[in-house]
Amino acid sequence: MRLSVVLASALATPALADDLTQTAAAAAEIQREQMTLWWMIHNGGVITLIIALLSVAALALVLYLCFALRATRVLPRGFVRRCRQLVEAGDVKGCVKLCSQQGGMLARVLLAGLERAGQDRSLILEAMQNAGTREVTGMWQQINWLSDVATLSPLLGILGTVVGMMYAFNAVVSQTAVVKPMMLAAGVSQAMITTAAGLVVAIPASGFFFYFRGKAQAITSSLEEICADFAAALTAAGGKAGGRR
Repeated sequence: MRLSVVLASALATPALADDLTQTAAAAAEIQREQMTLWWMIHNGGVITLIIALLSVAALALVLYLCFALRATRVLPRGFVRRCRQLVEAGDVKGCVKLCSQQGGMLARVLLAGLERAGQDRSLILEAMQNAGTREVTGMWQQINWLSDVATLSPLLGILGTVVGMMYAFNAVVSQTAVVKPMMLAAGVSQAMITTAAGLVVAIPASGFFFYFRGKAQAITSSLEEICADFAAALTAAGGKAGGRR
């Protein structure tokens, strides 16, 4: 009986030594690796790469919106004053020419009102509001792309985690008992990379979405005020011209 136990132990010792060697090698390899951005992309798989591409798109969109939604660009006060002066002076054609040369959201809205010059104030205001609605809708569509990125990124992260866990457990099945905990821990760590990457992209994207949403609401309110004032000025100018005739 004792002889059989000794023989079994002797036979198991080489296998145990090999397992311990593999475990030590795996642990040393993990210690050498650093949690860098490239390490996350490399070990996170295809889904992490997709999330990284979404982050690049979100960054480009943020930079574009920072430039496109500047108040001095969207609603230039000097341009508004110049248009009002021309309308009050009765130079509607000059105001149309100025708006055509200026371009942009505000100029297109004012042009819609100028096309109704001489008509009732309600018709002028309605035309400007319809044009403003089209312009604001396009602006909101661009801002909502950030919300789309903030929604998709964590969902892709969760998908990557589920897929990574499946691969981790499948890999553990084929390994020996000593190596299983190490393989499982490494697999779970890599699987969680996608969740972390998704959150890293989604949180800033959500923050910038809230910021630009506030700017868009302020722009919309200012545009409504400008439309109301310009419609009143255009109506008054039409009345003066009618009186002179």
